[in-house]
Amino acid sequence: MAATLLVVASCWKDDKHRNKYSFALDCDFEYYDVKFGEDSIFVVENVYAGGVVHFAAKVDDEGSLMGGICLAGGVDPTLSDHEAKTPFHTVAHQYFNDETTFAVFHETGNMPEKTIDAILYNDDCLVQPQYVLVNNTHPFVRAARYGTGLAGGAFAADDWASVTFSGFFKGAKTGEAKLNLADFTQEKDSVVTTWTSLDLTPLGNIDEMQISLASSREDMVKDVCFDHMVFKCNIEY
Repeated sequence: MAATLLVVASCWKDDKHRNKYSFALDCDFEYYDVKFGEDSIFVVENVYAGGVVHFAAKVDDEGSLMGGICLAGGVDPTLSDHEAKTPFHTVAHQYFNDETTFAVFHETGNMPEKTIDAILYNDDCLVQPQYVLVNNTHPFVRAARYGTGLAGGAFAADDWASVTFSGFFKGAKTGEAKLNLADFTQEKDSVVTTWTSLDLTPLGNIDEMQISLASSREDMVKDVCFDHMVFKCNIEY
């Protein structure tokens, strides 16, 4: 799969590398060959963007997602009286009206070796995360607000849930960015229900990115939606 947005800012030659490309890579997941079924999800082990960024999933023999990242298109903003058709429906339509696809991170005990990694040809290549749009799944919001699926009921004072994006380069952590998906420590109801931008520049230059979910509630939903993950890239070879 190729990225839908690959803007080349410069290309030149020198004695060290014949080719140099600097560009912004917007991973919007609007691939022409994604075909959603009745469940509004698309599961494959590997999704590539621009030949630079790789998103991975662990898939069983029947093609079901075991852990990692899938593509989804289900949207259901109605929360109070029913559950969504799938666990991976989100609660708000995409940021841009003409788009139909976003990604979902599904955290389990059976994950791919690397969920997101960058394909770097040599030490002169740079891949730097810039920002990402984040939103909650329909089941997450129902769990936080109404207690659906939670042993202790809805979120109460001091309950919280968050997502953290962590960067790594050659095994060393480079930085992280965190977003509260629901935070009842300060306000009664602060559950994310719109596409919210998260600054990823603190991660710096990476060859791997990890996503992790945490909550004050052990049985909280372990899924989060994201879209338009943008990278600043310099590729040389």
